[in-house]
Amino acid sequence: LSRSIYKFSQAFIDGIKQATPNVENTSLIAKIKVLMQYIIANEFSYPDNKNFKILTGVPKTTFQKQFKAISRKPLTYFIDELKFKSGITEIILADNQISDIAQNLGYSELSPFTRFIKRRTGIPPTEIRHIAKGDICNLLLE
Repeated sequence: LSRSIYKFSQAFIDGIKQATPNVENTSLIAKIKVLMQYIIANEFSYPDNKNFKILTGVPKTTFQKQFKAISRKPLTYFIDELKFKSGITEIILADNQISDIAQNLGYSELSPFTRFIKRRTGIPPTEIRHIAKGDICNLLLE
């Protein structure tokens, strides 16, 4: 599971590198990697201002502006993508309760997680799991 999250993160960073190959972005990309590892390791929680400066070496607002200038997306979009891809992967592949998955992704309650997934897919997490398991069973029976 975490391998797929890191793959997505690395693909995102590689996309930034290809779009902006100049030298000044190299340090920003290194900061993005550090921040990404922190976010994943801390249940997708966003660091507070003090930790943000420790991790990246610059104030949060400065980093967010630099990030958006290069990626053309806000940092919160990137974090939401990580949460979404992690959540969907775990819903489909793991047998954990949906509420446990939500907690692992930093949601203190199930309903905001369900809304988040449903807003992105049009389907609630439990239904995604049933569909995925049904498709896997159909493939095995063929």
